[in-house]
Amino acid sequence: MKDKIQKIEKNVIDLGIRSLNRQHTNRTLVIPKFALLACGYRAEKKMTVEVKLVIESDGSKFIKLVPQNCGDKKQC
Repeated sequence: MKDKIQKIEKNVIDLGIRSLNRQHTNRTLVIPKFALLACGYRAEKKMTVEVKLVIESDGSKFIKLVPQNCGDKKQC
């Protein structure tokens, strides 16, 4: 009997086009509260994220934010 490998599809929620604001020599991006809540953010705690630049094999690039200290570790 062959082991079946279940392919998991990505679940992507489009949060629209966001502008980058200037702050000194950096750029800031406002993330909707909905996106933070979906990652387990709780307002009573400071949330930090790990920021990664991901380059896919087809050459597409995106920035990945990974929550580090949210309220529920199961959602992190």
